[in-house]
Amino acid sequence: MTGAGRRRLRQRLLIVFLIAMTIPYARQLVSSPTVGQDFRAFFAAATVVAHHGDPYDWPSLARVEDQLYDAPGQVAPGNPAFYEFLAYPEGPWLAFALVPLTVLPWQAADAIYTGLLLLVLVGASFTVFALLGWRPPRAWLGAACAALSAVGFINLFMGQVSVIVFGAFIVAWYLAGRGHGWWAGLALALIWLKPNIGLPLPLVIVLLEPAMARRVIGGFIGASAVAFGGATLVLGSGLMEWPLQIPRMWQAVQGLQPDIAAVESFFYPGLHGWPKMAARPADPRTHAAARLAGGPPLRPVLRHDPAASGDGGAARAAARGLGRSAGRDHDLGLPYPSPLLFPGAPVRLLQRLHRNPGRLAAARLAPSTRHPRPGSRHRSGRRMSMRTWYGVRRLYEPRFRERVLLLLVIIAAAYYAVWSIVQWVGLTPAALRFDFVNYFGGAQAAAHGTDIYADFKRSWGTEAWVTAYIYPPFFAELLAPLTPLGLLTAARIWLLVVHAAFIGSLTLIVRLHPELSRAGRRLVLLAAFGFMPVYLNLKFQQVATLWLLLLTASLWAALRRRDHLGGAVIAMAASLKVTPIFLIPLFARLGRLRLAISAGMALLLLTAVTVLASPGSWQFFNVVLPRIGLGTANWDNGSFDGLVSRIVQISPNLLGTSTQTAAKAIIALAALAVIGLTLWRARQAGGDPGWTTRLGVASLISSLLMVSSVTWQHHLVTLLLPMATAIAWITARRPAQRYGWWLLAAYVMCWVDRRAFPLPADQQVHTATQAALVLTGTSIKLIGVIMVWLLLLQMLRREAAGFAVRRQPAWPADAAA
Repeated sequence: MTGAGRRRLRQRLLIVFLIAMTIPYARQLVSSPTVGQDFRAFFAAATVVAHHGDPYDWPSLARVEDQLYDAPGQVAPGNPAFYEFLAYPEGPWLAFALVPLTVLPWQAADAIYTGLLLLVLVGASFTVFALLGWRPPRAWLGAACAALSAVGFINLFMGQVSVIVFGAFIVAWYLAGRGHGWWAGLALALIWLKPNIGLPLPLVIVLLEPAMARRVIGGFIGASAVAFGGATLVLGSGLMEWPLQIPRMWQAVQGLQPDIAAVESFFYPGLHGWPKMAARPADPRTHAAARLAGGPPLRPVLRHDPAASGDGGAARAAARGLGRSAGRDHDLGLPYPSPLLFPGAPVRLLQRLHRNPGRLAAARLAPSTRHPRPGSRHRSGRRMSMRTWYGVRRLYEPRFRERVLLLLVIIAAAYYAVWSIVQWVGLTPAALRFDFVNYFGGAQAAAHGTDIYADFKRSWGTEAWVTAYIYPPFFAELLAPLTPLGLLTAARIWLLVVHAAFIGSLTLIVRLHPELSRAGRRLVLLAAFGFMPVYLNLKFQQVATLWLLLLTASLWAALRRRDHLGGAVIAMAASLKVTPIFLIPLFARLGRLRLAISAGMALLLLTAVTVLASPGSWQFFNVVLPRIGLGTANWDNGSFDGLVSRIVQISPNLLGTSTQTAAKAIIALAALAVIGLTLWRARQAGGDPGWTTRLGVASLISSLLMVSSVTWQHHLVTLLLPMATAIAWITARRPAQRYGWWLLAAYVMCWVDRRAFPLPADQQVHTATQAALVLTGTSIKLIGVIMVWLLLLQMLRREAAGFAVRRQPAWPADAAA
């Protein structure tokens, strides 16, 4: 029998087997008490929504499930037909879509739902086979086999929504391949029904159809925004409980779960000795998949080499060597794709993913392993390098990196938007109890002419003072017009101001650094939208984003020689938080005396107007400021002051009776040393004035976070400007790689919170080991800030010395030229 005959025989045997399987399938559908188990949870959630309830509220969902499935037949626990409680972890839109079916018995609704799933499965399977080039009769045959397979049956039997996600992916692929990118993105919005398996699919579509990347992502974001907006209008703050369903289910489930598939794929790497040898065939070529492989091997992926000459024979010879079949595993490090029953389909699919590398290689093409490392060899003798792996090698392509960064930025920005909308809609007075309620109290006192700092003076001596109004009086006067609107309305307006300040800051930061490449700008945006202090600032309705906007605006005005505008902005920043006042000596050190004088005069004028408008506000200078300058030992205080205060709290007799005095002296000397060194390093002689100004401001911001009396984690939002400046300097100067790794490590440390460490729950230190752990865990943010500050000082030193690293040539041909 020929090879083609054997393949036809295997296909017919599979079809006969699948047809025979319809008998146990039918028996299971008729007799099993667990039919539609997942659908019943969806149906119960839709019933809760139909009665204006929350589908993620477990008590409400449990009552409805009992009324629908157990109460009518008085089924008790222990009965095989008893339906145990099953939570609803899917997106709320599935429950919304099933609401019209709630007027029917659940059995009739399940039949309709299963029929729709079957149509989606067959249609999607036919479409994907057609996209792979199968003729229609064969594509219909493959779709029927997919529907009759065990995977297809279990999805239909349980009523799973994975079929809909699969169908959305295939429809999006079909539409994107025909130039309808916006509609493809709209179809991809269905992945939110089950995001734990659907979120990678937009990236897959972008890789399959890169020409439609922007349209697909744009359509996906637009459809997702509409979907989440509608869900927020229906559920309100209840939508926030959706992401918590899976962790809550994990916590509620005890013991092993036999229904979790694909876990056994992790067993093999953990085996040792004879079990591993028994699980692996002695000769990889004797593997069943390799024996059945009958299609042509997949050719290695080729990439363009600009260093190769247009008529170079060596380039053509290398291309021809790469283009022919190797007779073994190909250079992607993957075994031959086994066609099994339908030969050629896996090969065509992988060739589609790899831009059809099976074509004859043309001139000016070179292998990706241009500089293999010595000693790294494949078992067959060929040199191996991790850069030859498909996913890793694509990251060395600038366009691919930019697309990946764009997708990550879109995902991060979408998360930021959804998180912000949900917070704004679901804002309650209880969520304002930490910070904004104190802002509002200070604003009310300023509006009524009473003592702004009464709460601070009343709570001084306890830890409660950190939540009192401790800001300059200008901030209270600024919020005073919002007090007639009430606490909640004023908080919503203030949140909009906070968001606008954050977006405005990002816009100015990008414009301040024209050296940033497209990938650099996307990296800055990704770092901003993924920065934990940003979300803490929003959660507590803090003022840090407004500081960031004013600091960035002052730098923008300084670079454009708008001294009066820059002075006014610095005065406003110093009137919201005192520490920006150090920008005045910084600009004086940089030779910008006119800007420094303008800032000083504007600050004096603004302070005088504020004191006259709010009698008693002078207490900020002689009561509040001296007291808060002592700092606090609170574990969330990430400044050097907080570290020393915690050391004194843990060891109050470290230096005997002079411990407190020595601690105050150390804090004062550290502040003078850090700020003084920063100002001294910010000299302009010998360096680029633009870079010196930007690096000087960035390093000063970092130093102020280090030596401030109180630095909460949301204050680190202002680090986005120094980090963007560092990224731009690295992009322009091209220093050693350690600069980038150092900055990444600092970013991670500023992102991490002390709660990531196993610190004592009662916040009491009992042993020396606990003391060391507490001091390390509570100072992780301080270490990150110090790393940023040291990096910026090093950049300033190189700029002051007139050191500018030339841009490294991208290819050897450029270096030779």
